[in-house]
Amino acid sequence: MAVSTHQAKKKLSVSKKSFVEAVKEKYCTDLDSFSIGNGFVIKYIQGKPKDDKKNAAELAFLRNVGLSNSSISHGGIPEEGLMRLCPNIVDLDLSHNLIDNWSDVLELLSALPSLKFINLSHNKVFNDKRCISAWKRPLSNVEDVVLNSTELEWCHVIALTSVMPALKELHVCGNGKHRVSDRNPVMIEIKIPSHFPFYV
Repeated sequence: MAVSTHQAKKKLSVSKKSFVEAVKEKYCTDLDSFSIGNGFVIKYIQGKPKDDKKNAAELAFLRNVGLSNSSISHGGIPEEGLMRLCPNIVDLDLSHNLIDNWSDVLELLSALPSLKFINLSHNKVFNDKRCISAWKRPLSNVEDVVLNSTELEWCHVIALTSVMPALKELHVCGNGKHRVSDRNPVMIEIKIPSHFPFYV
């Protein structure tokens, strides 16, 4: 039976989730049990057990997080931030998700103080330079950013580099751009040396 456009859109909206939901779904402890007869019960744990230390972050052990193709559309960050959940993430892959808002991206990156690498490829992030330019909190630890196939404009590249002072490598392939040289106005404005790994 054919599915109507309205039903398809409704199904897609239901499948969307926040970053926080996706992290918990993939990495939080899930204790299950089943009986094998004769009174024996087998218990098993998926993921890593929680740290019993008082006030310890639930997923403090996480450093490298892969959440590609997880239907993530927004951060869903609680008022207290992510310090009680996953404050130590260094490497984060959010490629092929449903993120479309720079405000959500920047809020998420600022909530991860140890983050050095972020892959946002194939997220059609809404082009709003004003949102990036108005951002007042530098993302001081971010060194490597992948923005392939995000429909990024050069003005957003410039704006992003202004809030990422430690940036060392930037990937913007698949955005309809051409290779830039050290004489290109973009490179001059963002003050990046000619040897900077800048992939288009």
